[in-house]
Amino acid sequence: MLVAMAVPALAGCRALDPAPEPLSSPTVAAVEEAVRFHVHLGAGQQLATKVSSPDLCPGLDIRFDLGRGKWVRMVAFAVDCEPRGGDNRRPGNGNHGLYRSALDIPADRQTGTVATPLGAATTFEQPYYECTNSCRHFTEPVAVIALDKPAHPRVTALTVYSEQGTLDLDGLRALIRDQLSP
Repeated sequence: MLVAMAVPALAGCRALDPAPEPLSSPTVAAVEEAVRFHVHLGAGQQLATKVSSPDLCPGLDIRFDLGRGKWVRMVAFAVDCEPRGGDNRRPGNGNHGLYRSALDIPADRQTGTVATPLGAATTFEQPYYECTNSCRHFTEPVAVIALDKPAHPRVTALTVYSEQGTLDLDGLRALIRDQLSP
């Protein structure tokens, strides 16, 4: 079963759909945005999209709910997007980094490489914090996939990260290797 998850590029509201249309699992969902690919959904897994920005900053923003309290974000930015709200060396308080390519990964991060169906991925872990009245610290796994066949000339990478480290680095590597396809 092939389910299209295309979202029109509208300006304005960027909130996640609070009640995404549930997909019967397992299935394959087509993402047809500035980055085009398919996500192989397992039982109980869902995708929720935000509306893309007209300037492609971001050109894609998807929350992939894996079930059992685990999820990842899939984002893509145009190569000319400027980082907002901080830099990639100190992600925190909602800023998970803006990775337009692997060149945006801070030099002090220990990286690895994973072959994926979409292209080679550079993987690493980054510290992340959230503070209001007190602070909580997390380790987030991140993958920056250099797209073999970009759908848009200004969007050449797909970043996948596990917010608050709900999925570990090995789990993220398995996801990008096994659940994504062109």
